[in-house]
Order: sequence, then structure tokens, then C-alpha cells
Amino acid sequence: MAAIKGKNTISGKEGLAIVIIDNIQYELFYLKSFEATLEKQKSEIKRVGRRFASHKSTGVTGTGSVVMDYYTPVFKNKMIEYINTGVDFYFDMIVKVSDPASDAGTETVVLKDCNLDQVMVSKLDGDSDDPLEDNFDFTFEGIEYETSFNEYKKPNA
Repeated sequence: MAAIKGKNTISGKEGLAIVIIDNIQYELFYLKSFEATLEKQKSEIKRVGRRFASHKSTGVTGTGSVVMDYYTPVFKNKMIEYINTGVDFYFDMIVKVSDPASDAGTETVVLKDCNLDQVMVSKLDGDSDDPLEDNFDFTFEGIEYETSFNEYKKPNA
């Protein structure tokens, strides 16, 4: 069995994320980490005479988390707008993973109808010499793959 070449693994430092709020694109150039997950929702099915429960997939939940430098006011401003008007805000997020050293190519994912769970209002930390960070979790309600990584093909011996 051939192992994948080290150069074809994907560096997590190569890529970018863009949020689109009110048709304006904001590149999250101060992004430190990003993760999005799809989790299946299942119903448990129990039957008389059977000790194993069965499961039926009934839907999907999309969640994500972001860690970035404490910098952008855009999310705070949209949250204040929500407080004042009662109109919540949703946005799309484009995430591109592209390691130029790898033959894997580029993966571009569009997360649709993202909605923040919380927004940091302000922060101070006198014990840290590191720059301040902002963390937020979010949900999303749709996903599109614009581009996928190239399929790994075993090299000829």
C-alpha cells in the first residue's frame, strides 16, 4: 500500500475566508482558525424483541467556529442593529483551502445562511502578552462545494 506523499498533505495555513454581509465582501484576513461541521440528526427506533436500536437519519445541522484576532466591528454593528430593529442578520461564508505546494488543488466551500450564536462586545486581558482574540460560533443552513480537491491517485511504482 502506497502512502500519500508528504508534499500532498494540506497545510492549514494556506487559504482564506470571506463573509458576505448585505452584499459586501469582508475578507477575514485576521483569521486564526476555522472549522465547519455537518452533523446528522437521527431518530432512534426501538422494537420489541430486538436489543439493538435502529436509527433513521432525519436531517442535518451545520455548525462552525472561528478564532480570529480581535479586530472587526462588522459583527458587533450587525448585532446592535439586530437589538435595535429585531431583524436578525444572515450571511454567506466562502472558505478556500489552497496549498500551492500540494498536488491536491483547491477546495472552495460556500456556507449559506450563516447566523452567529454570540458576539464579543469588548475584551481586556492584563495577564497576556499575546494579541487579543475573538471567538464565535455559528450555524449554517446550506452548503455548496464550488471546487473539490483532486482525487489522490496512487503513483506508478
